[in-house]
Amino acid sequence: MDIGIAFQRGRRGWAWLLAVPLAAYVLAGCSLYGIQRSLVFHPWHGVPEQAAAAGMTPIKVTAADSVTVVHWYAPAQPGRATVVLFHGNGGTVSALAAWAKAFRARGFGVVLADYRGYSGNPGAPSEEGLYADARAILDWIAAQGVDERHTVLLGWSLGTGVAVQMAAERHPAALVLLAPYTSIVDVGARRYPIFPVSLLMRDRFDNRSKIAAVHAPLMIVTGERDRVVPPDMGHDLYAAASEPKRALFLPETGHLITPTAAFAAVSDFLARRSSTAAARPPH
Repeated sequence: MDIGIAFQRGRRGWAWLLAVPLAAYVLAGCSLYGIQRSLVFHPWHGVPEQAAAAGMTPIKVTAADSVTVVHWYAPAQPGRATVVLFHGNGGTVSALAAWAKAFRARGFGVVLADYRGYSGNPGAPSEEGLYADARAILDWIAAQGVDERHTVLLGWSLGTGVAVQMAAERHPAALVLLAPYTSIVDVGARRYPIFPVSLLMRDRFDNRSKIAAVHAPLMIVTGERDRVVPPDMGHDLYAAASEPKRALFLPETGHLITPTAAFAAVSDFLARRSSTAAARPPH
């Protein structure tokens, strides 16, 4: 056989060996891009029974893009702040029902904020959609006569991205972040390191780039055994934030941060900041 022909055949063979895994990689990347929102958002469609059992009242609020979402509300006792709770990417508002109960026992007003596509609400969740829902419920609270300086924003997991965005846009009394991330892109890059996640992701929830714009007192609570959001992200976000700030790093806690583990510290933080927040002049 001619040496040149043999060489060309060998080269074509190597090209096929390279083309097959490359094609599989491209196909996997395209599939990941197509299903990314189902990886970020895991809505449950059932009624949030724990919110109802806690004696909270369902309220319907329509966002600027005409999507109506049901949230759950209980008013504050005189002189107490109202805490708005933004839940994570799975389940319903009931995921934070224990936190709502703990705050209500101290006289705080509570809003269990929900999202489009969750708990039977219409629409499909997205980053901008969740922001629109959050703006709508905060506007509703203001319409009830609650000054934003007497509103506390608390986010858990995915909800920390919503809480940070709202805190950057408004002037709450305080911001509390449970199991926060630097960005959803960073979380995705850790989980899928062989793909260019930063180029593929549409919903970014970039807390790191926004946290410097937050001027409210900040508390970050991170479980050092978190297997969902790498705990070093909580440390990094805390380092990037401005004062006043406080961190609580729980060595024996995972992603689910319960009131049993952290409510005493969060309550103390809010008590220490409440007089300062009330004394701040309007912006």
